[in-house]
Amino acid sequence: MLIDMHNHTSEGSEDSSISASDLFLIGKKCKLDGLCVTEHDSFRSKEAVEVASTATGLLAFQGIEVSTEKGHMLVYGVEPSLWDTESTLIETTWLCDVINGRDQISLTELRKAVESKLGIRTSWTAKEIIEETHRQGGCVALAHPFSYAGENRKTLHALLRQWVREINGPDNLSSFLQFVGENDRDLIWVLDSVDAIEVCGLSWIYENRMSCRLAAELGKPVVSGSDAHHASMVGLCATRFPDDLTSIDDLVQSIKDHRVQPLYL
Repeated sequence: MLIDMHNHTSEGSEDSSISASDLFLIGKKCKLDGLCVTEHDSFRSKEAVEVASTATGLLAFQGIEVSTEKGHMLVYGVEPSLWDTESTLIETTWLCDVINGRDQISLTELRKAVESKLGIRTSWTAKEIIEETHRQGGCVALAHPFSYAGENRKTLHALLRQWVREINGPDNLSSFLQFVGENDRDLIWVLDSVDAIEVCGLSWIYENRMSCRLAAELGKPVVSGSDAHHASMVGLCATRFPDDLTSIDDLVQSIKDHRVQPLYL
């Protein structure tokens, strides 16, 4: 089966211009068997994706692309309510009570008040995300690890730029990982703990080659997705699963069993 593992829709991601309906129609034309929809930090497109899946007959797997201090992560097989707080509404009268006539309130204090009021978490570290995903039986893929992912200097992308600038390019991944460890032990923990490494349709070829070498160095499987935000990007990449998938649990287990093959289409 061919599954494109990384896609965004206009219903769920503000930076996407393709609707769930068009995403699945184009996916069908590309001879895909299914699509993973991985919106940014939310599951807002869930209903639209289910409708599009039924209309086209393509399998739909709902994941999420989570932004963390260590880079972006693709999470599959978790309870949607875990990080989907974007659509949660808070009564303004309650916020007034929290502010209580003050001119200022710190973001930390406001976040803690919201979490206490709603009984949810609004801030997660990369380590916490991986641990909670594994607790729920899901899996985590490190998304486009050598591509740009914000200004954070503790991502692989940022450390690679530093490596190239200071040491004139990585001659092998083991020495590069040693360099990473000297700069950020927590990032090494993340690399050891994720279930897979992604090669991505939005990344440059050399970045994807580095991702494949990283996966080999770490003994991780490689998954592939288009990271489609526009119609022309759908089906650039996909992951071949040798077994028939009927649920997100099947997809997660295949990744954990290393029964996946990344493909450029």
